[in-house]
Amino acid sequence: MNDFTDFTLENYKILLKLCKKNGYKFIGYNDNIMLDEKQILLRHDVDYSMRRAVKLAEIESEEEIKSTYFIFSHSEGYNLYETATSQMVKRIISLGHNIGLHVDYGFIRMILKDNSSAEEIVRKEIDEIQKIYGVNVTACSFHHPEDQNVLNLCNMKFAEVYNAYSDYILKHFKYCSDSNGYSRFDRLEDVIKTGNYKKIQILLHPVWWTELISSPAERIYNYYTDEAKLKYLMYCDDMKRCERINIGEDKIIL
Repeated sequence: MNDFTDFTLENYKILLKLCKKNGYKFIGYNDNIMLDEKQILLRHDVDYSMRRAVKLAEIESEEEIKSTYFIFSHSEGYNLYETATSQMVKRIISLGHNIGLHVDYGFIRMILKDNSSAEEIVRKEIDEIQKIYGVNVTACSFHHPEDQNVLNLCNMKFAEVYNAYSDYILKHFKYCSDSNGYSRFDRLEDVIKTGNYKKIQILLHPVWWTELISSPAERIYNYYTDEAKLKYLMYCDDMKRCERINIGEDKIIL
């Protein structure tokens, strides 16, 4: 269903309130799964936009909800070693949310001759994130799992952390996703309202959740163009701070 009009920050607040009104409790991947209780695993695969992730994290905090943010060491939208990004990750952590690792298995296949050391590579990425941010990484999720053919990696844990695509979770939790900027399966609001599912795993990608309604193509385009402007303005600030000349700055129109 092409219901991309649902994906606004204002409607996100409404959806969270609806979940609570219908008796759902939000849990993390390392919490106890109680089959007789209404529970939600709320997860964000932060593929592109850490800025949007912070927006959602703040909304969740206002609603006293904790979720899991799977940060991406191989993102084409942000750099985990950049100061601004690091500050945003720390902001998410300060709000009490869990941190997971978004795993790029395509990258692993590219540098390995076989899969024997895949978990070791993932474990190194996890250890690095834990050292940088002083946080315990609780889970991992796979990037483009169908395309990278990793759904057969279905144990409860992978690289010593909980696997969001484990057989157990996929069996017991109804799966809702906003992948590619629309509801690829059932619409989240409808799933919550029916009350047919005691367990829901909600996968969101922060880049799709914006202040204004626009198509998925426009949202991803606007994200990259806005980021380019921000990077340029950061450069201008650096030049001023270092008292250097930014030749041609007067010719740039933003």
